[in-house]
Amino acid sequence: MAKYVRVYMSESEYELIEKMSKTSGKGISTLAREIITNGLKQELKDTALLNKLIQKIESLSESQPQNQPLQLQQTEQFHELRNLIFAVYLVARNTLLNSSIPEATKHSLMNFFDRHEREIFGSTLYELFGLKKSE
Repeated sequence: MAKYVRVYMSESEYELIEKMSKTSGKGISTLAREIITNGLKQELKDTALLNKLIQKIESLSESQPQNQPLQLQQTEQFHELRNLIFAVYLVARNTLLNSSIPEATKHSLMNFFDRHEREIFGSTLYELFGLKKSE
């Protein structure tokens, strides 16, 4: 038996989903169900990835084999930690930009991320990985 979910939204939010449903040729309920379901699936994927990253970070504190000099072990741990932090940043960035925040806010955040990534890396992450053309 199906369950019902009641969602309250502002007039402007309702108008937006109504326009989207007309554009897609789907009913408002169908579109809302798809958006909610897809959002939950993405959230579960992100949560699973974050849990894996947390486990990796926790494993860094476990003892390393003592056949390497301490400084080399620390350097390797630093690089692994840096890569994990970078991965967490990417997940957080993409989760935020794929969330249901207003488009103007997403645009502002994208500009913020792009500006800081250019300062740090010389280009955006999307450009670095060939996912977006350079401007």
